[in-house]
This record gives sequence, structure tokens and C-alpha cells, in this order.
Amino acid sequence: MNHTHLVEWELSHLERLVSHMSAAAQFPPAYWDVRIAALTRLAVVASHFARIERLKKKLPPVEFHAMVA
Repeated sequence: MNHTHLVEWELSHLERLVSHMSAAAQFPPAYWDVRIAALTRLAVVASHFARIERLKKKLPPVEFHAMVA
């Protein structure tokens, strides 16, 4: 699997997970920060950067995690 395909696979996986917000909310904010930061470092295609930004906007805010805990 080449670099671009790896980023594409990881983005697709995270997009599916985030589409089920209740599942996404179960993970602490640090988990999302690490995953998104890793993807941002690996991304080289403009469309990947755009998808990463959309993912960031879909994630529950840090305050939501504090209310759930």
C-alpha cells in the first residue's frame, strides 16, 4: 500500500467512525488529536487536507467529552 492509499484508507475509516457520533464521543479528545495530527503530517493531496478539516469540524467539542465523563 503506497503512502497516498494509506492516508486515503485512514481518512475513510475515521470518516465512517465519526459518522456514528455516539461511537466517536467515547474516545477522549487526545485520541482524536493524535489521529488527526498523524494524518495531517502524512497528507500530500489537497483533497485529503480538505477532508481532514471536515473531520475536525464533525468531532465533538472538548466540552462534550467533559459532560459525558
